[in-house]
Amino acid sequence: MQKINYRRLRRKTFGVHAIRVVSRSKRERVKKNKLKKLASVSKPRNNVSSLAEILQDFISVEDKKYGDFQYNHNPTLGAMYEALTENVVGRMLPPNLGLSIVSGFIYDGKGYRSGEIDRMLVSGEGKQLGLTDKYEYHIKDVLVVFEVKKTLDKAAFVDAYQHLSGISKAYSLYFETLLESGYEPNIDYAAKSFAQITGLAEPNRYSDMHRMKKKDAVIFYTLVQDMYSPIKIIHGYGGYKTEYGLRKVFLDFFENKQREHEFGTPAMPNLISSENYSIVKTTGMPFKSPVLESGCWPIIASSKDNVVYLMVEIIWTKISIFCDISMPWGDDMDAEVMAQLLLGRYVCYTPNGEEGWLYTAIEPKESDLKSIERKVDWEPVIVPLVVKEVAQEIGMYGGIKADSDAFNYYVDKWNLNEDMLVNQLIGTNLFSIDPFGWIKFIGKSLYLVEIDQDKYAFSDNVQRLRKWCEIKSITSTVISLIQINRNDI
Repeated sequence: MQKINYRRLRRKTFGVHAIRVVSRSKRERVKKNKLKKLASVSKPRNNVSSLAEILQDFISVEDKKYGDFQYNHNPTLGAMYEALTENVVGRMLPPNLGLSIVSGFIYDGKGYRSGEIDRMLVSGEGKQLGLTDKYEYHIKDVLVVFEVKKTLDKAAFVDAYQHLSGISKAYSLYFETLLESGYEPNIDYAAKSFAQITGLAEPNRYSDMHRMKKKDAVIFYTLVQDMYSPIKIIHGYGGYKTEYGLRKVFLDFFENKQREHEFGTPAMPNLISSENYSIVKTTGMPFKSPVLESGCWPIIASSKDNVVYLMVEIIWTKISIFCDISMPWGDDMDAEVMAQLLLGRYVCYTPNGEEGWLYTAIEPKESDLKSIERKVDWEPVIVPLVVKEVAQEIGMYGGIKADSDAFNYYVDKWNLNEDMLVNQLIGTNLFSIDPFGWIKFIGKSLYLVEIDQDKYAFSDNVQRLRKWCEIKSITSTVISLIQINRNDI
């Protein structure tokens, strides 16, 4: 694997406390036999697919009309595409939630004011600026911000990124002010994402972060910030004609940001699209990828999926959290595979006390990107009988301790060692382990079905598991395992 020399990146302030980032970027060329390991699967597709296809057809019709625009006046053409974005996103919104799409400005009540935002998804009425169609909204009432480009080239990308870069920092400072006043955030969504990404136990409250190892606290903080702060979308209706081209402009820009603020993981856009390709942040809103054995966390990936589909997924996830409602996700049985682009991990240079993110960039050739199979069928996790037996024990008693007699019973029975069985459980992405060695479900329940006497299918989604059984002609009964609270025993 060819390696390019490290380069210094930038300096920033991290929300938990100050972090002087001394990380450097390592770019790697990828051999074909490693492509499979560098692909991460997004959440399964669903009813969003139908809506996305309808909206994509609508965009195609309108975009063709705009191609006939006879006037060389970029502001007007830009306004046309911004209005198109408003129309498309408006069709994604559930009724009666008090949500709307506007253009205008964001403030935080402490002096921060954004530049003019092309479009933003907001809650409530805001403040109209005179007789214009522009509005001003407090950052707490902004769900999504959009930078809209007719054509996303390098200059447009840099302009859009820098225009949005201050929003995450402003929200982080606002969030810290809330915490100082005694606010206790609901971290349920971020906590589950944390367990799925790290294999560690779900935190019960935000303050649990201060008892974590620094590398885990950095991940958890990033997940919480992405959950609460406004989603950032850079949407280009035209632009790069290849996935490789879009990935390259991101990495080139990234490596030129030496020692600059606003380039930490929380500040990165959630979605950058250019015609048929996208760059997606995989930090839980909703796409996520587990930490690798090397300790690196895939935080950015690229996609060839329907751009509008990705946008709906992200926006619906934000709405479901912000408004505390369930969205009509459905249970389609295929998933989009994304290609990893940027990995990150926390590092600390003990001689001088400097700490921050160490980034690794992955650079396959365009031909290699094309060779990745992008659509896969959804499947449950297939496990041996020992996992089923341990899962039943966890459900009945609220957990099982890795070095306990009960756990060692299964280790001896199946001729394993302790680490092998722990890794087998955590590797399903359905179990987590806390600092004291207690293994529990991620979430409150699991569902399983017997495939044969030695194999079981596990999932935390009973609807998809039943549909999978139907497709596979499996007639076994689906068994529910409900995890009791260990503290109640």
